[in-house]
Amino acid sequence: MNKNITAVQGFLKSQGNVCWHVWCIDEHGNIEDVGWELAKREDPRFSNVEKEYIMVPPDDIEIDKDLEVEDRWEKYKQDAKGYWKTEPMAHQNFRAKMFREAKVCSLKSLQLMSTQIV
Repeated sequence: MNKNITAVQGFLKSQGNVCWHVWCIDEHGNIEDVGWELAKREDPRFSNVEKEYIMVPPDDIEIDKDLEVEDRWEKYKQDAKGYWKTEPMAHQNFRAKMFREAKVCSLKSLQLMSTQIV
């Protein structure tokens, strides 16, 4: 289990679109994007989509942003432990399931995954 992972927010650029996104990065700069992995599970065609992680979006592109997910991200950053007590039971159950099934993911990665489920 890699404990040196940090959740970061930035933007995902793909197919001419840019959206606000959250992913994890380790101390070597390797990206672990649990949200993207979940998307590929739902639709394997996501495996063929080229994407770029960027910290600053281009000026001339409108940013797609899910306000509910952004609000949950802000709540998580303020109180990561207390955040889980306020989440719907489905999110809490999903988190528990991921703890049981994904031994290779870090705690921060698992917490982040639940913030991306809408």
